[in-house]
Amino acid sequence: MVEGPDSLTPTSAAGVRTSADIDMEEATAMEDPATPSEDKGKKEKAHPSELMLHGALIFAQVLFGGGAVVGKLGMPKFNPVLFALIREAIAGPILLLIAIGIEKNHRIPPVHRHWRTFLLTGLFLFGNQFCYLVGLKMADETSAASWQPSQPIMTVILAIIVGQETMSPMKGVGISLGTLGAVVLVVAGAPTPHTQQSWRGMLVGNMLFFVNCLSTSLYLVASKPLLQRHRIPSPFVIAFSYMNAAVMMLVAALIVNLNKPFLELVCPDCPSAWGVPPDALWALAYWVIGSSVTTYLLMTWANKYVDGSMVAAYTVLQPVTAVLLTCLLVVLHLDPTGALSLPSWNALGGIAVVIGLGVLVYDSRQVQSRPPNAQVEQPPA
Repeated sequence: MVEGPDSLTPTSAAGVRTSADIDMEEATAMEDPATPSEDKGKKEKAHPSELMLHGALIFAQVLFGGGAVVGKLGMPKFNPVLFALIREAIAGPILLLIAIGIEKNHRIPPVHRHWRTFLLTGLFLFGNQFCYLVGLKMADETSAASWQPSQPIMTVILAIIVGQETMSPMKGVGISLGTLGAVVLVVAGAPTPHTQQSWRGMLVGNMLFFVNCLSTSLYLVASKPLLQRHRIPSPFVIAFSYMNAAVMMLVAALIVNLNKPFLELVCPDCPSAWGVPPDALWALAYWVIGSSVTTYLLMTWANKYVDGSMVAAYTVLQPVTAVLLTCLLVVLHLDPTGALSLPSWNALGGIAVVIGLGVLVYDSRQVQSRPPNAQVEQPPA
């Protein structure tokens, strides 16, 4: 690729880049010439190991799975919209500070050039968190967990539509096994509503869970160009997306809390629209640090190097984590309110989850071990 004269201007030196400019590797090579072997070593070193990638995704979903149990124990009579607002208002600035700290030796990326995409990623994060927390309030944690395994399917469909990836037989088998196991794990023994009001709450809650999962898949697909094509560091992608989501959540909180019918629909047992129960502070802290800052940093970072469907596939670990943590707390008598109960035979679904993840990891290793020429010689889109 031949550079134009703009690449040597002060504007370019300030770090303002577009998708038409030279990529990061070419710019680095011109600033610091290296031999082919050294350049190859840098590229290999720049790509994280499979252990790091899969470990990050596993840890993120374990934290998400623990959040379902924490929410069950620590959020009684808490307005879910207010909870989401506080969560994003605190997590957003923390993520931005982390991004600046990590990239302190690099220039701030030109996020203003991609404001439309960041607006979309913020909208999808808002939809993900608003719908999950409100749905959890209206329905139950079992329904919330049963919807999460749908994310790999949604992500694959969306990624194929926009041309980001293709479906392989092994990937299809792995996602199907993991999804089947997770659904068996959480659906069997789900509570059955007995009144018209509970049926309505379950219906609306499940509709919200569908939007929640769809929003997560849309975020993974929409953030991919920012990470790969425009070379924006992953901490900045999630930080600015979260800040946009926090603004949208503030608008939603004002609409819900200032309209009594909306508030009664979302939180009929809330004593105050703006009240924060002291007993819920520990749960709020977990969701900010564990289920927001840590999880989304890891997911967005991994999304740069692996397919979005692979990132979403690990959501099947959420119900597994919830079941294991529930068993541990009940056996150790750490459930003073009696809100948790031991699972039944449906826990065998975890076997299918483990097998499905093994198939996905195997498929990922096959792709990574493929010779570079096999990917370069593909016809251009």
